Amino acid sequence: VYRFTDQGVFRHRIEPGNKKEAALGPEKWTDTGESFYPYDLARLGCSAVTERSLLVYILSAVADGRLKDPLACCVFGKRQLHHVRLSQHGQVPLDVNYIEKGSQAAVRRQGTIKALKIAIATEPMESNLDQPENFSFLGFRKDIIIYLDPAAGLPVQVSGVIPGVGNVHLKLQTVSLSHRPK
Repeated sequence: VYRFTDQGVFRHRIEPGNKKEAALGPEKWTDTGESFYPYDLARLGCSAVTERSLLVYILSAVADGRLKDPLACCVFGKRQLHHVRLSQHGQVPLDVNYIEKGSQAAVRRQGTIKALKIAIATEPMESNLDQPENFSFLGFRKDIIIYLDPAAGLPVQVSGVIPGVGNVHLKLQTVSLSHRPK
């Protein structure tokens, strides 16, 4: 759990204490800790800080093609801030096959779309850590690309390199919507 302030981030960590605990729910995990990671937003040139999962929301908001110029933001990883740059690299044909669950029914979306290709470039910012943290998004560390359906505003694929695994492509399987996309 992270709590963001103007001076830094408070982090409350709960993890399994051993392999046996890993099979249990988080309420039974015993490896806990509290940390504070300071930063100076004005000196670092950040007007605000976001966290990694909000990158999907930010990109969905500009899925209609408004991301003409790269978008830069300050993103907190697990222990430090990163300068993240989102840049559009045109449209590419991409096969999709997922279920869209709405309030009325579930519909299979299948076919080839012209997906927006958005690259994520990162650079660790100054911190008090001995070693800079590697930025990670859904486990991806390098060559991170998010493909968006511009009509639905949905991320339909995330690709990149996961250390120890290699090149990986995560495709959207099911999405639940509270309202129908444009």
